[in-house]
Amino acid sequence: SLLEVAGNLARLLRSLHAVGVAHLDVKPENIVCRPDGRLALIDWEHARFLDDREPVLLYGTLLYMAPELRPSGAPSPIHAGLDVWSFGATLLQLA
Repeated sequence: SLLEVAGNLARLLRSLHAVGVAHLDVKPENIVCRPDGRLALIDWEHARFLDDREPVLLYGTLLYMAPELRPSGAPSPIHAGLDVWSFGATLLQLA
């Protein structure tokens, strides 16, 4: 169910952020189900450390991208909220 997917993905992101990493490309195409039934994220091309002080410009899938990462010419510092935005957009798409 969508509620189970949401809970699993939220736990996955919480664990990822707890070790100081932001995925930065959370979207349905990057979520897979492991043989044990848990979810996993793939495509780590845009992942960055949360404590990265160097702002970066990232370009990904606009539908799931936090507004501050969208191509505007202004770099954004890396924070967990960027994945949270994508989490919400992903759940909306899945619904």
